[in-house]
Formats: sequence, C-alpha cells, structure tokens
Amino acid sequence: MRAKYQGCMVGALIGDCLGSPFDRLPRRDVLPTSYLPYFLRRVLNKSVKQDDCAGRRFTEIPGHPFGGHYMYTDDTAMTHALAESLIKNNGFNPRHVAESFTDEFFGNVDCRGEYGPKVRVVFSQLRKTRFRDVWEPAKSQFDGTGSFGNGAAMRVAPVALFYRSDEAKAIKVAQDQAKLTHAHRWGYNGAVLICLAILAGRLPWIHESLSTWRSSWRS
Repeated sequence: MRAKYQGCMVGALIGDCLGSPFDRLPRRDVLPTSYLPYFLRRVLNKSVKQDDCAGRRFTEIPGHPFGGHYMYTDDTAMTHALAESLIKNNGFNPRHVAESFTDEFFGNVDCRGEYGPKVRVVFSQLRKTRFRDVWEPAKSQFDGTGSFGNGAAMRVAPVALFYRSDEAKAIKVAQDQAKLTHAHRWGYNGAVLICLAILAGRLPWIHESLSTWRSSWRS
C-alpha cells in the first residue's frame, strides 16, 4: 500500500516537472510529433542542456548526474500543502487548507511566479480578510461563475489516497477543496473526475460510480 501511495504522489510530481516546459505554450503552437520522444530521450540519457529544446523550468548544473533539474510548479506546491493539511487535521478542514495554500503562495518565492493571476487574487483576498469566508474569493470571480481551470484537478491526488475507502467522502472533499480556488462546476467536477480515476486504479467497484457520477456531473 505504501508503494502505491508513493507511486501516485511521485508520479504526479514527475509529471508536473516534465510537463512544465510545455504548459505555457500558446494554443496555436503544436509540438512536432518527434519533439516529445526527443525530449524524453534526452531526460533518460541524462543529456538535457540549457537550450530551446529544454523548455522552461530547467536549470543546468555542472556536475549534476542528470545535467540539471526541472523545478516543480504551483500544482505540486498545492498538492503538498493539501496532503499535509489532510494528515495534520485527520481530514479536510477548509480553513486550514485555505491557510496552507495561502502560506505556500506567499512563502515559496521560487514558485510564486507559477500561479495564475486569478488565483493570486484569491490568496490575497483570503489573507486580507483573515480567512473570514474561505469560499467567497473564488466564488466571486468571473462575475460570480468562478474559475473552471484545471488547477484543482491537478492537486487532488491526496484526497483520493486519504479517502480511499469512502467514495462519497472522497467526492465531497474533492469538490470542496476545489471550490477554494475553482468555484465553477467544470473546475470542481474536473477534480472529482481525477479523484475517481485514481481510485479506479485499485478499486473495481469505482467503475460503476464513475458511470453514475458522469450522468449527473452538471449539478
């Protein structure tokens, strides 16, 4: 079980670090099909260099066994903060999670530039209001519709692991942790979908739940 937990969390970290070179490309820029294998081959061969093909977030370090390293982004930072909060509180505490996200944003200078402009406003408002209403800053964005970005889905893995034996609770917490920053139904239902997908990797009964949830996801 520990190996599965570690695999899930480390897999998310690696995906974040290796995906970060591409996550800010304009939509019109389509990578050649040959580029990704070339990129991964350089990583596996420990031959990444500080050039255009390295992409962003890479730091070349002389003598480093891999030639350098890729830095994680805000997605990993918030995943870590969410996991620590779940463990510390033995469950989901919305105020503590909001405080943890905000502290991570303001405290981790190296990663602060990775956050989108809207979520920065959320954290600034949370701090300014002293977390009086942890839901309101995200809920009020985009004329009251909330953000439907993928950030909440990117950080949801710890929820699936913590509530692995309680499907209903996992769904509820996946939604609620999402609504702290992404209040649009696409934003929080995306988090639910990824949460259930992680559970589906080891729980055969979850496939029926995925089908049932899919029919009502617009709620």
